[in-house]
Amino acid sequence: MKQLVTEKHISTPIESVWNVLTDVNAWQEWNPLLIKGQGVVTKGERLIITFDQGGKHVTMKPRITELIDGTVLQWKGSLPIPGLFHGEHRFELTPLSETSTQLRHSEVFTGVLVPIVWPSMHKGLKEGFEAMNDALAHRAFQLYGKNATL
Repeated sequence: MKQLVTEKHISTPIESVWNVLTDVNAWQEWNPLLIKGQGVVTKGERLIITFDQGGKHVTMKPRITELIDGTVLQWKGSLPIPGLFHGEHRFELTPLSETSTQLRHSEVFTGVLVPIVWPSMHKGLKEGFEAMNDALAHRAFQLYGKNATL
């Protein structure tokens, strides 16, 4: 098992950040990591997500495994062959004030391929998470700026 965790302070109300994050059909307008999303954010539903993996676009169909309205979105994706590679991607939002949110963006990787691919994917993936976190903060400010500060 390997885990990647990033955090970002976002100077925008939690509701604004949540609205941007869960509008998966608009990801292509702002998201540099998850460059396209389709679906409805509902527990048990599958999303269709295309992500940028070092210039290569990969599409997966993860299932939403946890959804706590306004605070937690988590999905699990895997390769078609059981046990090879699974990822549990998670977003947790915590209100710090009426105008400020803490984002914890993480993923836990399991499967027999993880030790093999981790050294080559870790750095780029961390950069991708951080780029998405920054873009999420910027997009929330762009859409809800009257209630936020950068």
